[in-house]
Amino acid sequence: MACVRRAVLATLLLIVPGACTGDRRIAPEAELIDSAGVQLRAYDLTETSAPVLHVIGEPDVQVGSVDGPSEASFSRVTDLAIGGNGWIIVSDAVAGDLRVFDANGSYQLTLGGQGDGPGEFSIAPAIVGVSGDTVFAFDAGAARLTSFTLGGDLVDIKTIHETEGRAVAVVRQRNGSFLAQTRWVSPVGPELFPHDMRLELDSVAVLRLNADAEIMDTLLVMPDRRRLRIVQDRGGGVMSTMETITPYQPQAFVRSDGEKVIVARSDSMRVRFLSEGGGVQGGVNVLGVQNPASAEEIRTRQEARLRAANGDEPINPIVRQVNLDYLPERLPAFANIVVSEGGDIWVALSEFDLSEGYDWLVLSPDGELRGQVRTPPSLRLFRVTDRAIFGVWSDELDVPYVRRYPFVN
Repeated sequence: MACVRRAVLATLLLIVPGACTGDRRIAPEAELIDSAGVQLRAYDLTETSAPVLHVIGEPDVQVGSVDGPSEASFSRVTDLAIGGNGWIIVSDAVAGDLRVFDANGSYQLTLGGQGDGPGEFSIAPAIVGVSGDTVFAFDAGAARLTSFTLGGDLVDIKTIHETEGRAVAVVRQRNGSFLAQTRWVSPVGPELFPHDMRLELDSVAVLRLNADAEIMDTLLVMPDRRRLRIVQDRGGGVMSTMETITPYQPQAFVRSDGEKVIVARSDSMRVRFLSEGGGVQGGVNVLGVQNPASAEEIRTRQEARLRAANGDEPINPIVRQVNLDYLPERLPAFANIVVSEGGDIWVALSEFDLSEGYDWLVLSPDGELRGQVRTPPSLRLFRVTDRAIFGVWSDELDVPYVRRYPFVN
């Protein structure tokens, strides 16, 4: 069981329209379950723990600065990827560009920038794939896929045309096709007074796109997180909508190893592998890793977090209600999934914060439990190669740095 504690504070978005890991050497046995012709692996970690797979060393590459050149100073890193030559590609939230550094962290060039023109991004781009010397980026604001060479040349621009819901995430498959993730919201309950609050349920749809970003079909639809929407009349015919994800809610995860689709929902440790047609072709269940935090502990920590964030100022009643009235009975089973370049599936056990690091269970591409890894404190993990992990570490002033941590075993 991981030993870190995760803190969450819901933020309202205003839209106005008009080392706890022990070195256990004995790997648990998998129980093979045949369900309607689909083989699932089941592990029970209630009385044991997965063996240590990798020990993370001290960072050997760091990119970022407070007073250095602008190209090496980040506001907030929204994504990063690793090129085949080891080059590091970083997406910065405020600049809305992609910055490229060599394997030693030396700045090379910038791709794109804020704007609506060719090769520009309306919001910070997500890096959806790297193939050879070409990087593919997705602008969710403009629903555009843009590709560049790592030499700085603009290769191509494709627009994803909306059908049911706007694309919010994209991943490139090895064969050149794409998977697009869309979201829409469905009411799940009546309006809640006094602020016209309404709980809604996000749904995730995964669409298959061809190499030209044309929609082929819908692979699956699954429930995501609960969302709280508040509509208020501000007078003069102006209505404002505030919406937020309520704290500590389970959520859907959709990942890919470049071929098969990996899906899970974090209310339980159940990971499924989908075929091209969307059917389940395998998966893994893990018992005994659910964080034991009770509803009372979650509420106590959330109240303390709210007081610390508010200081001596009175707490807005809506903010209090959003952050305290819709908490779950326990934490989700896991907090994130990262697929390594070799296809291993890293699953971060859910905790209250990043201050002491995360325990990650590592599954092989077919779901075999390979072991566990403890990542460093205050590190958001983005990428895993066969020799290192890459993530964003923040100092005491909340300044972000991109770091490379090698495996030492």
